[in-house]
Amino acid sequence: MIKIAIKKNRLLIILTLIGVLHRLLFALFFNHMFDFGSILALIKSVTDTGDITAGFIVLRNNNILSQFFGKIFYQMGGVWLYFLQFLHVIDIRYIFDVKPYQTIESYMVGFNSWNPPLYQLIAIKLSQFFYDFTLLFFIYKIAKLIDIKKISFVFLFWAINPFMIFVPYAMYQSDIAMMAFFIGGVYFTLKALLTQTNNNLWTKILAILLITVGAIIKQVPILIIPFVIIIFSSSIISFIGYSSIFLFFYQFFSQPWSKDYLLQRTFFLTSKESLAIFNFQLNNVSVFMLLYLIVFLIFILNRDKIIKKPFNLLTLITLILCGLYISENPELLFVNFNIWIMPFILLLVLKDPKYCLLLAAPIIGFLKRNMIDNTFLTGALTESLGPSFSGTPSYLRILQYSMSPILIGLIINTLMIAIYILYFIILIADLVGREIIKLGIFGSYLSVNYKKIVIGLLLSFYLFFGVDYLIKTNYTTLKSEPIQMLDERISLKKNILSMEIENPKRQLLTALELSGRVIKVNNIDHLVLKFSEGQRILLEQSVMDYQLPETPGEILIFFKKGINNKKIKLEIFKDRKNNDIEIQKMKKIDQSADINSFNLNHDVRLKFTGDPFYIKLYQRIAYEDVFSGFDKHIKTKPKFFFVYGLTILVIVLLIVKLFRSKPSNL
Repeated sequence: MIKIAIKKNRLLIILTLIGVLHRLLFALFFNHMFDFGSILALIKSVTDTGDITAGFIVLRNNNILSQFFGKIFYQMGGVWLYFLQFLHVIDIRYIFDVKPYQTIESYMVGFNSWNPPLYQLIAIKLSQFFYDFTLLFFIYKIAKLIDIKKISFVFLFWAINPFMIFVPYAMYQSDIAMMAFFIGGVYFTLKALLTQTNNNLWTKILAILLITVGAIIKQVPILIIPFVIIIFSSSIISFIGYSSIFLFFYQFFSQPWSKDYLLQRTFFLTSKESLAIFNFQLNNVSVFMLLYLIVFLIFILNRDKIIKKPFNLLTLITLILCGLYISENPELLFVNFNIWIMPFILLLVLKDPKYCLLLAAPIIGFLKRNMIDNTFLTGALTESLGPSFSGTPSYLRILQYSMSPILIGLIINTLMIAIYILYFIILIADLVGREIIKLGIFGSYLSVNYKKIVIGLLLSFYLFFGVDYLIKTNYTTLKSEPIQMLDERISLKKNILSMEIENPKRQLLTALELSGRVIKVNNIDHLVLKFSEGQRILLEQSVMDYQLPETPGEILIFFKKGINNKKIKLEIFKDRKNNDIEIQKMKKIDQSADINSFNLNHDVRLKFTGDPFYIKLYQRIAYEDVFSGFDKHIKTKPKFFFVYGLTILVIVLLIVKLFRSKPSNL
């Protein structure tokens, strides 16, 4: 019986195993600690004290005030921590701390100083599999419900989509949990529309329950609740009844009896992130509210026509999410926000290939965020492969001398919003049963190649990651011993700065950073960097004065070629001395040692001829050093990594065995 079931569902099993393998590898290598750390601190607070107050104080003291999620998410996370503690994988009391909880003042003293070891970070993230499998189950059920023939494509989308894997398994964000309940509610809503039985009322109540829990975790599903209630309501009385059911569930799962209820509500409903969708205004009118009202009026005027075709519910939800992205503040359009629409696009694509290009919009949004935040992609490897991956310059700084980062951002954002606007129009037309855009030959092309297009879009993550890795590993910071920046500056109009770089391991130096400003650009002039060894000039590079900041700031200069000599003399001076540049001084915190000598990692040492000035060196990471940090992690808990590696190996062998037993065609 089991063999027959395996043979019948071989392809789906293979894709599921590939998805599990994909997620295990992500959990192993990627950790976005800003999100992960703040979320884990609140989960720990709930497990230690019963509420989020103590964790909130810790985050506030570390200048981290971000949007809260529903308390139920932290409580479910706490249950997983207790399970891991039962297995002796972690000790909750000592996460970010040196002693069990006593007072808020001394709580989580190590929050900003150290993170849990890698094996604990991995183990904590594995809780996301519960939500992930729940999400897959409900997407699968919806696909069956709306008569999608190629169910394997649902599993393929789940298995290879790195964008929806990165958010839960690198950032430990709540979006996958929210989506699991949200999609579950959508499934039962569709089921209620398609079936008329005695249990239909309970199906509707279950739909409202699941969507409400999703809205408690993160607010997005609450935008759909009014439409669901109207869909279910056949009279004013039933409308009041379903509305009351929603309000009861919402209040109950908000836990108003908790001590932290008001605090949690404040940073859940009225945080900067929560209100960001209302920031985009036209004549003091919120664009999102305007778009939402348009959709709502269209729905009310065409309600009976729309609900005759249950598939329109997916069209309606996608339409509302498009409106949300159109009006979202670009600065607050975080990486995790972009995955909300992806499952709905998948289901639309499987019914009509013309929607496959809509998938490009959230992917553009995801990749655009990486240009702003340096801790995504390669930066997220820091915890697993070593601190060398932190401190790399952002793309905005890398591009500053060749093109305008602001212009690039505007172009990318315009492209993303243009796609959302185009499909906002198409979705409205489809919702009311009118085709207003003829795709012609292009539509025929999409119908034939939409699977390749979708797979290509999803795998674009790895193309971008590969490029990001090559760039970021070329410019990683050489860490310095503790320093203090001084208010004093050295004028280059009167002085030549000189120093010696000792580089015994021949690290390849690729860039440097100074702190200073140009006083006034009166004429053509250059800042010159001259690297030499003895009488031989290794590199001479100049930067025009007009490219330098006029207010005190960072001056980042990329070398034309790398330098890896053991002893390098660096001189910094003005070419013509037409304009003045001031470079900021610094000093060592430890004044007992040689005050003119500064130690960097990899045994690199800076020796200043005169007063020390602020300088930061960048290097290319040697590929043989990439996994050196990972080796240290394995030694901290060899049994854990043995079991983890064995699990990965078994999954790989199962995939190979299933593939060999019978070829599978998608």
